[in-house]
Order: sequence, then structure tokens, then C-alpha cells
Amino acid sequence: MKYLYLFIFIILFSCINEKKCIDKYIDTTYIQEYSVVNDTCDSSKNVNYFINDVLIMAGKGNWIYKQGNWIYYNNKDIVTEGSFENSNPIGKWKYKNFGEINWVVLDGEGLNFKIAIPDNWVFIKNNNTVAIFNSSNLQEHDLKISVTVIEYKDPIKNWVENIIKDLKEEEKFFDIKSKKIKYEGFNEVYEIEYLAKFEGYGNYRSRDLIYKTKNKIYVLNSNFNVESNFAYWIIKDQIINSFKIIINDEY
Repeated sequence: MKYLYLFIFIILFSCINEKKCIDKYIDTTYIQEYSVVNDTCDSSKNVNYFINDVLIMAGKGNWIYKQGNWIYYNNKDIVTEGSFENSNPIGKWKYKNFGEINWVVLDGEGLNFKIAIPDNWVFIKNNNTVAIFNSSNLQEHDLKISVTVIEYKDPIKNWVENIIKDLKEEEKFFDIKSKKIKYEGFNEVYEIEYLAKFEGYGNYRSRDLIYKTKNKIYVLNSNFNVESNFAYWIIKDQIINSFKIIINDEY
């Protein structure tokens, strides 16, 4: 009988110790919040990120500054996995029910930024805007990412408020949200997110990340067709996480 008690004690002690190791918190960096589960007693285990209790991705460290191997999920199924270096996806990635992407880093075409993109996507530069599309049919894209650089020296709060006001005046924009973001290296960063309904083309979830440097504003916009293959959501996350502004005296 004493061995039975000892066995039960060991099991209970192990369970209590395991619970002490599990760190759970909500990442509120952006409008889209993540539930984070981390085993603080075993650094070899991945940090897991959930949206509404659904596992979305897992890897070592913080999802905003990805390093090493990361896995993306959809309803517990692995969609893709691969390596990051300084938040840039490296080399070829295979996506379930989608295909393969070879990642390259775009130098920003003289606009002082870098961003990782699929090497076979459509790329357009028009003055101070760079846009990347998954399709040559620009009206029927599943995902579009653009970076616009604007000369601007004043604080951007009023500028952001005017954008939100304009969105609310348009009937095609819904579910408009905004947030000021704490982002290392920048005094002002804002996020705006909204749903855009385009008749004949579907519903798009749009997101603006607005960064203020010394003399300029950088607007990183993503436009994602919510009815598209889930792989596009993952690719969107990978591209946005890779975005970096190169700060100097002019910028």
C-alpha cells in the first residue's frame, strides 16, 4: 500500500510541477490578439500561438521576431514549416494544398526598406509606392502587399484620425478598428484594420501599419481575400513580419 501512496504522490508532484512550468498569457501587441502558451522549464519546446483557442503557429521565441524553425497550422493540420533568419523566411517552403514558394528579400527600390517576398509574384513600383501581388490579374488577387512612403515631419495622430474618418464615410468599409502600437525604434506606430467589400470581387481584410520616422511616414498595407486558401493568410504574416525600415538622417 505504501508503494501505491508513493506512486500517487509522484504523479501529483509531477502534475503540480508541470503546471508551474506552463506560462500562459495574451499577446496584445496588435489588434489581433494571440493566446500564448510557453513551457518555461524546457527551452527546447516551441512557443504555441492560438487565435480563439485554435493553434495557428509555433516556434522558438517571439512571433514578431521569428528565428529558426517555425510551424503554421490550420485546424491542427500542419500547413507549412521552415526556417527564419532575422524574421525573413529562408529558401523554399512547401504549403499544403497550395504549392511551393521560394523566398527572396526585396531591397525597397531606393525607399529605404527591406521586405521578403515570393520570387515569382508580380512586383510594381510607382513613384513612392511598391506593390506585390500574387496574380497578374490585379483586380482578382488573393493577396496584395504594398509599401507607401510619404514625406511628413509632424506627429501623425491627426493624419491617422483623418484616414479612419474617410473609411467610415465609405459604405464598402466595415468593422473598422485602430490602435497605437508600441514598437521598438519608433515613437509613433499605428495600426488600422477593416473589412472591405468589393462587389464582384469578394471580401478583403485590409490592414495598415503606419510607421513614423524622422521625416517620413511608411504605410505597410495588406489586402487579403478572406475566402482564399488559408496559405495566403500565412504568407501575409510572413511578409509583414519581414518588413524593416532602414533608418538614417534623411529617413
